[in-house]
Amino acid sequence: MHRERATDFWVSLATVVALFAPIWGVLLQPSGLIRLPLYLLYLGLPALAVVVGALVYGARRNRVLLNRFLVGYAAGAIGTLAITLLMVLGERAMAMPSIVVALGNRVLGRPPSAPASAAVVAVGTLYHFGLNGAAWGAAYALLFGKVPWWQGILFGFFVWAVLVLSPPFYAWGFPAMAPGPLALALLLLAHFAYGGLVGLLVYRWVFPEVGMEGMKAVRPLYA
Repeated sequence: MHRERATDFWVSLATVVALFAPIWGVLLQPSGLIRLPLYLLYLGLPALAVVVGALVYGARRNRVLLNRFLVGYAAGAIGTLAITLLMVLGERAMAMPSIVVALGNRVLGRPPSAPASAAVVAVGTLYHFGLNGAAWGAAYALLFGKVPWWQGILFGFFVWAVLVLSPPFYAWGFPAMAPGPLALALLLLAHFAYGGLVGLLVYRWVFPEVGMEGMKAVRPLYA
């Protein structure tokens, strides 16, 4: 049976905190307290170093941690694809603002409503998938592990609540739209799909914490 060491706990906690560093940047940017490009430079890069260090530690000392991160990150990216497809439908049917474009503009230090360009879309897509949706998925797997898949739906609701209660949601003009309630419902449906996919994939693919498989999982890769 795998017995988690104190180091495992602190490495997992540090990884979750580091994963949320870019997300907090987006949430705080409309308040004027930070400038997102500088925030990502001075806090995002150290956070990336923490995540890379945790992955190296997991590969050498704790494959449960490594497995949880990789499965959760991949599940989050797949779930984000489902969200993105539903948002594209909403953008076309209800003239919803593009979150990808708004994110790209913010990262590049531009107003969220500035015209889109190839660079803006590329940066926004990278941020939306790699630093937002996938990060939430990795955090879910690290925090909860092999729990029943439907708990991912509750997690999706939590992510939706964070979005609709955050300053960017209002700064980007969602509440001012005529079909505001429909937009909220579409976003909720999208996040239910996201959470369900994350919960299902994490439940299917993360290592169990106990038993023979758990013991194999924590054996170093290079032993």
